[in-house]
Amino acid sequence: MSDGVVTPLHPSGLSRTGSRHVLAALHGVAETVVNDAAVLSGALQEALRHAGAPVIENAQQELPPGIAVLAWSASSHAIVHTWPSCRLVRADIVTCGPADAEQALQMLMSRLQPQWTEQVLVSWPLGAIASPSAPDRRRQNRTSRLPLDSFRSPS
Repeated sequence: MSDGVVTPLHPSGLSRTGSRHVLAALHGVAETVVNDAAVLSGALQEALRHAGAPVIENAQQELPPGIAVLAWSASSHAIVHTWPSCRLVRADIVTCGPADAEQALQMLMSRLQPQWTEQVLVSWPLGAIASPSAPDRRRQNRTSRLPLDSFRSPS
């Protein structure tokens, strides 16, 4: 947006509750899991339900080299992508309101049983998202970049 104003995605008050965004790489997931769309879909749906965001729709697609599974609720969404040759699952979970992205990730990890993980949490607190009816709370768009070496495998 040219004027630098970010508006809520949902009119029910996203600016009051904020949102949380978790990115994770789950390494060493069993080959039988990273190749099974039904298992991944079930795990993702259970994770969102556990976090307080019951799934209203989901989709899955085989994409070389792996599988993509998407699930969304009224105020949240999550996607996982797999790389079977690396036994890797990448998860991207966004929750708004009372739903908890970190709880969703914990449940997903308990179902997929990775050998080790890397995680990043982005939290948009109260006031981080301005409403058109509150011009005094306007914020400039900001971009943060993580250094690429933040995502190295353990030695």
